[in-house]
Amino acid sequence: MIPQNKNFTWLLAGFLIFFAFSALARHTLSRSFYSLNFFTADPSERYFEIKELMQKGLWKQANTQTVEVALSVSGRSDEGWFDDNAVKRFPCSDLYYIDAIFRQHSDGKFGFSAQKKVYEKIVAKNPDLNEQEIYIKFATAVGWIKNDKFVSYPDLFFDIDKAPKGHLPVKVPTDIIRPSFKSRHGKPDSPRNFSRLMERVNTCSPAS
Repeated sequence: MIPQNKNFTWLLAGFLIFFAFSALARHTLSRSFYSLNFFTADPSERYFEIKELMQKGLWKQANTQTVEVALSVSGRSDEGWFDDNAVKRFPCSDLYYIDAIFRQHSDGKFGFSAQKKVYEKIVAKNPDLNEQEIYIKFATAVGWIKNDKFVSYPDLFFDIDKAPKGHLPVKVPTDIIRPSFKSRHGKPDSPRNFSRLMERVNTCSPAS
């Protein structure tokens, strides 16, 4: 039989209040964490066809579909290009998954992680260059620029054995290669958006 005294009653009430607030706090924190898009949603279903294309070595089609999915999850399908805010709010779960499948099917040659390594190495070696100059060196290193001109789409390296490290993913309009996730309509973009993308890759890294 439960002892009937005031001390026990207050103790029991305290425990009940504590557990109620603990449950509420866990729920609130969980919702806040989910809103940051840190690997809480499983994006694998929307990349199923892309992975199949990669397995078949169809990198051109895989890259194109990846860009369209990326535009969709960022709410930029109608615009067809990424602005600075879209890059900053790009879902971490999708960014990480895109990087993972590109890395997995290219033995680490493709993906944002590969691009980030190339980009950071150039930044470290050229501390006095501005973002535009850094981007041009980067685009040259990954094969998007050749002889001071953007490479045309048919001349990209979709053969994994010939492609430079970090060559994919890249956003491709109808005429020339642009920075990753560049406008399909050729809307002007700036190297600043690419540096923001690299920052977002850092933010979305499991180690960060």
